[in-house]
Amino acid sequence: MSWKNIKLRGKFIIAFGLVLGLLSLVAVWSISGIGGIVENAGEVIEGNELRTNMNEKYVQHLLWAEKIATLLTDDEKAELRVQTDHFKCKFGQWYYGEGRKRAEDIAPELKPILAKFERPHNELHESAIKIKNVFQQADQSLSAKLREAKSDHLTWAHQVKDYVVNAVQVDRIDVTKDPRICAFGKWYFSDEMTNFKQQHPEFASIAREIEIPHEKLHNSIYTLESYFSQGQIGAAKNYYMSTLKPQTYEVIDVLDKMIAWNDKRVAGMRKANEIYNNETQKKLAEMGKLFNEVITESGNYLMTDQVMLDQASSTRSGVISLSIIALLVGIALAIIIAMGIIRPLTKGMVFAKEISGGNLMAEIDVYQEDEIGELAQAMREMVDKLKSIINSIIAGSENIASASQQMSSSSQQMSQGASEQASSAEEVSSSMEEMASNIQQNTDNANETEKISSKAAEEVSQSNKSVKQTVDSMKNIAQKITIITEIARQTNILALNAAVEAARAGEHGKGFAVVAEEVRKLAARSQEAAKEIEETSRSSVDIAVKSGEMLEAIVPDIQKTARLVQEISAANNEMTGGAEQVNGALQQLNQVTQQNAAASEELATSSEELSSQAEELKTTVSFFSTGSENRSKTKTARKKPPIAKTQSHQTGADKGIALKMDNDDEFHNF
Repeated sequence: MSWKNIKLRGKFIIAFGLVLGLLSLVAVWSISGIGGIVENAGEVIEGNELRTNMNEKYVQHLLWAEKIATLLTDDEKAELRVQTDHFKCKFGQWYYGEGRKRAEDIAPELKPILAKFERPHNELHESAIKIKNVFQQADQSLSAKLREAKSDHLTWAHQVKDYVVNAVQVDRIDVTKDPRICAFGKWYFSDEMTNFKQQHPEFASIAREIEIPHEKLHNSIYTLESYFSQGQIGAAKNYYMSTLKPQTYEVIDVLDKMIAWNDKRVAGMRKANEIYNNETQKKLAEMGKLFNEVITESGNYLMTDQVMLDQASSTRSGVISLSIIALLVGIALAIIIAMGIIRPLTKGMVFAKEISGGNLMAEIDVYQEDEIGELAQAMREMVDKLKSIINSIIAGSENIASASQQMSSSSQQMSQGASEQASSAEEVSSSMEEMASNIQQNTDNANETEKISSKAAEEVSQSNKSVKQTVDSMKNIAQKITIITEIARQTNILALNAAVEAARAGEHGKGFAVVAEEVRKLAARSQEAAKEIEETSRSSVDIAVKSGEMLEAIVPDIQKTARLVQEISAANNEMTGGAEQVNGALQQLNQVTQQNAAASEELATSSEELSSQAEELKTTVSFFSTGSENRSKTKTARKKPPIAKTQSHQTGADKGIALKMDNDDEFHNF
């Protein structure tokens, strides 16, 4: 079998088999060399890891000691939180675990040095336990403040004692009386002291003992002042000795308890500092020397980086030589295989260019049994199939042109009918808008009439109330006039009696008789006027009563009129809503009709474009030469005159043009 008739798979198997064989040799050599490098690198890494681990463990113990130092120097730290078990710290876990065993396996010479760690490491952690047992966080300034408070209260008591010793009557004792204003009270009730008591419940328990005695001590000054202001010097002395002085000692005793509590904690803190300086620091320095000794000695017994690099260099040279041989063999085989593929592919490219130029009669002279030969045979069969497809497209384009002309004629008739229907819908919509406007005007008038009638009914009702009030007022006036009439009658009688008495008096009563006569005349005139007013008021009352009855009769009619107007207004509102709904429906119908008209015109335009594109498709397909007889030319599609279009119709024409462009793109893609 010749080389060109071997399948591409066989050619590639032969070529790649040789190359892969050579690469396998390179791989075996590389793996064996890399294995040695890995072993050496493992030893180097373990040595570096041991040195790094020693440095890390030393730093961890330095940080461990720093935490202890922070506890001793930071007033906010109250508890030692470090690992006190030398088995459980990270170095202890390594030292008593697999880490130390592994280090002694790879470097047995380090075993004596590592054995020296046990004693200082154990004593280092024991020093932390001692510190934890004796340490108590204390504020050294607290004792000073408490002693100052003790001194202040003793001074305060001596000042009071001076008043008692002097035995002089005074109105005021010049000392601090408010327990919260004295220096101790301000400090005791400050936020600082409140936080301190929350952090130290034992101290807070002792401090609470001073609150009541301290308050009583300061308040007792008021009683002592009252004795002095009243001149009761003896009573003041007795009160000082029996009450004030014992209270002072009670406050001093509690202050001494508070001082003793803090002094005890300060002593513990000092003891912890001594342990840290004398034991912790010394053991930490001893362990630091051992860590440095392990790091230094490990470099003498474990492989270094340079030795590992020298061994890796020899392996690299052999791998490079064998790789160059494999590369040369691969290049030679690639050239042979490429020439066997490129030549027939070049012939195939020439054949494809003939087909792309429209010559379906071209031939390709590639005859071999590999995949390239199969590709050439497939291209021959493709050309035969393409000839059949082109002939079918030509026949189909003629049928499309005929059908599109018929569709264009039908769509133009439908467009004309839709336009007429849209015009009628617009006229009906206009009339409906006018009717809706008239209904709305009637509704507005009815609403205004409703407001006026309601207002009139309210005003008549108010007038009726006013008439009733007038009738009541006139009745009251008539009653008052009756009283005036009675007064005039009695005045007339009194005048007659006065005249009689004047007559009896004789000459001395003449003047009085004249006055009595005048009074009688005035009473008579008042009585006549009162009668006339009474008659007039009675007639006015009758008239007002009749007016009120007439207004009461009118009010129901006016209210009924207002209700009827309201019903008319409601009916008009319903008619307005109905008219608006009908008008809206007509507007929608008008829009739909116009859209149908535009769509039909667009359909006509698209039909014309489809016919035109069918002709263009036929012309384009004629580019291919199939070797068959020339077909008779189809009749050109009859062009119809353009239809006047509105703006919406022009949009349809644009869509038709877009359809043509899309069809052209589809053809070119094909």
